[in-house]
Amino acid sequence: MTDREFSVRAWDKNLKVMVYGPGPCDSWLGPQMTFDGRVYESVQSDVPGMGMYKYRDLTILPWCGLIDSDAEKIYEGDILGGHYDGGYIAFCDSCKSFQYHVCNECFACSGDVHWYELAEDDGDLVVLGNIYENPNFLAENQP
Repeated sequence: MTDREFSVRAWDKNLKVMVYGPGPCDSWLGPQMTFDGRVYESVQSDVPGMGMYKYRDLTILPWCGLIDSDAEKIYEGDILGGHYDGGYIAFCDSCKSFQYHVCNECFACSGDVHWYELAEDDGDLVVLGNIYENPNFLAENQP
């Protein structure tokens, strides 16, 4: 069995900020997810020695396995530029995998752009932002 790298970031729906996990030199654990998908973060307690956890309403965004031209991971919700300008990465329920989407439609389902085409450009893809920090992108790219 081979090891696979698993990485996520999250969009905080209330604070409207992207949340990244701790780096290798950080001393905090970061948000913690329960098996049912709820996310909590440790906070200061009034009782010495007792920890408390606060619920955070986060949208978990997994790494799709691709790298952009700046050697950064591409996550679900990232908006692509260059050859794939106008689209973004999202999970397709019909394909059961990450796919290239434009106007909230999966291009693999329509037979246009398939995942292997994106994978062939791995390392050369351009990321312009993401649909969470740029909410107007989806509205502007509707038919």
